[in-house]
Amino acid sequence: YIAADCLNLTKVSYPATVKAIGEQAFKNTALKEMPSLESVESISNHAFDGIKTLTSNVIIPDSVKAMDAGAFQNIKTTGNVIISSDLGQSTTVGAGLFKGAEIGGDLEIRCAAVPASMFKNVTLNGSLKLLDGLEEIGSESFRGLKVTDSTGLDLPSTLKIVGSQAFHSPALWPCLPGWKALEPALSATTNLPGTSPSPAA
Repeated sequence: YIAADCLNLTKVSYPATVKAIGEQAFKNTALKEMPSLESVESISNHAFDGIKTLTSNVIIPDSVKAMDAGAFQNIKTTGNVIISSDLGQSTTVGAGLFKGAEIGGDLEIRCAAVPASMFKNVTLNGSLKLLDGLEEIGSESFRGLKVTDSTGLDLPSTLKIVGSQAFHSPALWPCLPGWKALEPALSATTNLPGTSPSPAA
């Protein structure tokens, strides 16, 4: 809670020796630029929740090994969100990491897995970019995603598993290749053609 609800806080920096961001550390502040996470290994729950004033990119680097529930929930940025951390492999991720966020730029996924509910109910004004190397998309990962760029979404050839209702978002369906054929399944629970069923709970 080090600076939670501090509406006058517009910028923060810390030394490379900082390895953890505490619970609700910068929640509801007025940060304009996301501080570098290059040295950070863990981000506690709701650490950046509710920041509506960001004008910079939000980059989750490989150094981050644990992120608790809602760490970036309800943030608003005019920049891009780039996920490079090795999610689903050596990283522990809590529920609803970016739930309800508004992203003015692109959402770029550079990792092996997208955990369940990670981008649920997000508003995306740019493009959703799923890069090669992505193997698994968890249940409801992009459920309720509101997307304005419908130029098309390429599913990477490396994708193996898509969880139930991962793309349960009528706004997103037209971006998917062959979405007309997939529409009945997308509105229920399914794995996309050519992918493996999700492991049983």
